[in-house]
Amino acid sequence: MNNAFSFQRLSLLIRKQWAENSRFYGLASLALFGVMAMVFIFFWLMMDFPNYHEDQTAIIYFVGLFLVGSIFSSTAFNALGEKEKGQYWMSIPATHAEKLVTAILFSMVLFFVIYTAVFFLVKMLAVQYIKMQMASDPKISFTRFLNKETLSDNNTKAVLGYLLLGFLAIQSIFLLGSIYFKKYAFIKTVIIVIAFFALYIVAVAKLF
Repeated sequence: MNNAFSFQRLSLLIRKQWAENSRFYGLASLALFGVMAMVFIFFWLMMDFPNYHEDQTAIIYFVGLFLVGSIFSSTAFNALGEKEKGQYWMSIPATHAEKLVTAILFSMVLFFVIYTAVFFLVKMLAVQYIKMQMASDPKISFTRFLNKETLSDNNTKAVLGYLLLGFLAIQSIFLLGSIYFKKYAFIKTVIIVIAFFALYIVAVAKLF
């Protein structure tokens, strides 16, 4: 096999990955919708009653994005942890770069698109529920956050940009952890990340 990167092989590998795991992705999306709905019910609709603030949903979005995303990325190379699956994965006629790009597309890009779509769908249903309640209960209020003024604010743009860059960084770390650790990749990566930040804080404290 030619070791040069091939977009044709990459497209075939992406199709193969989708064909083998499309059912899993569908079920995972439904599970994500159910979990997201419960989070909205317990941590927004119930806790913020009767004064609802849309900025609370942004916290839900980013906490879930980082947490669920890191768990999903840590399973990207689970096949390497099992002998038979690992041999099958290594025998696929594609370069390591093509396999890595495929893993990045599914664990970062596809996950981000599906997670964001599910979030906004659940949020839309929750907002519609609040508006229905407001029509019959005057004490209920709803304060918007993601409006034109907020999105045009440079500070808000900077914060959202840094959070998205942080998401990409965390995803990359857990994707790397799924390659290096054959078992318990998520737990081991979390321990290493915590240890690294602890050493960083100690080093900064000693310097200053």
